[in-house]
Amino acid sequence: MCLLTMNQYFIHDARTINNLPLKSKVDLIVTSPPYFDMKDYGSDNQIGFGQTYQQYLNDIEVVFTKCSLVAKETASLWVVVDILKKDGEIKLLPFDMAQSIQKGGWKLRDIIIWQKDKTIPYTHNGEMRNIFEYVLYFTKSSDYKYYRERITSINDLKEWWQRYPERYSTNGKSPTNIWDFPIPLQGSWGKRYIKHFCPLPEKLIERIIHLSSDVDDIVLDPFAGTGAVLSAAYRLRRQYVGSDLNNSFRRMFLNYVKNVKPIEVNKLYENQELKKYSKIIEKLRMLKFAKKLYLEYKKKCPEDNSVLSMVTIPAHVKGGDLPKNKIVSCHYIFVSNKKTLPKMELLKELTERKPLSKFGIHPEIQVLSPEDTVNFIRKIDKSQHWRYDNGIVYRSGTLVGKLKKDMLSGDQNKKIPPIFAAINIEKDELDLVI
Repeated sequence: MCLLTMNQYFIHDARTINNLPLKSKVDLIVTSPPYFDMKDYGSDNQIGFGQTYQQYLNDIEVVFTKCSLVAKETASLWVVVDILKKDGEIKLLPFDMAQSIQKGGWKLRDIIIWQKDKTIPYTHNGEMRNIFEYVLYFTKSSDYKYYRERITSINDLKEWWQRYPERYSTNGKSPTNIWDFPIPLQGSWGKRYIKHFCPLPEKLIERIIHLSSDVDDIVLDPFAGTGAVLSAAYRLRRQYVGSDLNNSFRRMFLNYVKNVKPIEVNKLYENQELKKYSKIIEKLRMLKFAKKLYLEYKKKCPEDNSVLSMVTIPAHVKGGDLPKNKIVSCHYIFVSNKKTLPKMELLKELTERKPLSKFGIHPEIQVLSPEDTVNFIRKIDKSQHWRYDNGIVYRSGTLVGKLKKDMLSGDQNKKIPPIFAAINIEKDELDLVI
C-alpha cells in the first residue's frame, strides 16, 4: 500500500478508518460523531440516521476500535456529544457512547462540560433550554501527552493570592471542567442556522489541540464534516487527517483551508504574563516563609526572644538541582547575639513539616550574629536589600541598600522581628492580575 503524506481529507467510511494509507499512526483524535437519527447528512450507509439506538452504538464502538488501531500508544481521544431526546424521553447518549468507546480499548480520563450558550432560543413544553454538551476525554494508555500549563491563566484569581502565595501554583490557575465557548453563528436562527447541527468553536478545538499534542503531531477527525478540526490543526502547525462520506463537506473544507495561515505556536506557548506571575509567587513565598518559620518556632519556644532580625537571600540553584517538589532555594539567616539560640535543629525540623513543607522552598538555615551575618552576605550577595516590618511581606518593602551591623539589631518590642531581604515586590507586579 502506498503511504500518503499527511494533510489529507478522505471520502471514506469511519468504520474502516484503519484502511487509510497513512504514513504514520496518529497522535490525537478530535471529533463529534453524527447525531443519532436526527439529521440526514445525505450519504449512503451513514451512521446515525435511520438506525436503531443499539445499531448506532455498535457502529460507534466499531469506529473507535478502528481508531485505536491507527493511534499511537500515547494518543488521546476527545469526543463532543450531547444528550438525546427521543419520543419525549431523554437517552443518556454521552454515557452510553463512553461505554462503547471504552469497549474499543480507550480509557476515560475526564468529562468536560462545554457551555455553548447560543442555541435555538425556544424550547418545547416540559424542558429547559439546553446550553451545554459533553466533551469526553480518553487516552489509549497511561502514558499520554497533557500540557495543562499551556492553558492556565492568571485571570480571576482571588484577591488574597498575595497574602497566601503558598496556596497558588506558580503555573497559574488551571481551567475547571466547565468550558465556556459560544458556538459560531452560521446564518439566522431557525432551519438555516447550522449545517452541522452544532459546529464546534475554533477556540474549543484549539484548547484540545494545545492540551494533547505538539507541533507536527498528527490530528485525526474520523467525522470531519466541514473540517473545523482539520483547519484548527493546520493553523496550529499540526498535520491533519480527516474522513467523511459527504463530498460536499470536503469541497467546502478545501476551499476554506486555502486561506488558513499557520501561526507561530512556540511564541504562543511563551506566556510572558504567566512567567512574571510565577516569579512574583516565588518571591512572595520566599518572603512569607521567613515570617512563617519564625512564628512556628515561637509556638515551640515562646520564651525565646533571641532573634533580632531575619535575612532572606535567594540562592541561585538550577531547577534540575533542586529536591523533588521544590521550586526555589533560599538562604534564611536568623540574626541573634546568643549563639546557642535559636535552636538550629528545631528550625530545620520545622521546615520539613506542614505548613512550611508546602511552600516549595529548599531552605538553607543559619543562625549568625549581626557581624557574621554582614560578613556572610558580603561573600555571597551584592544586591540591595529591603526591609519588611510587622510581618507584612505582601507589599513593597523599604529600600535600605547594603546591610550593616546596626540595622540587624532589631526591635525587641515587636511581635515579629524585621525581615531584610534581597527581594522586592514592585507595585506593578502586585497589580498584574488585578
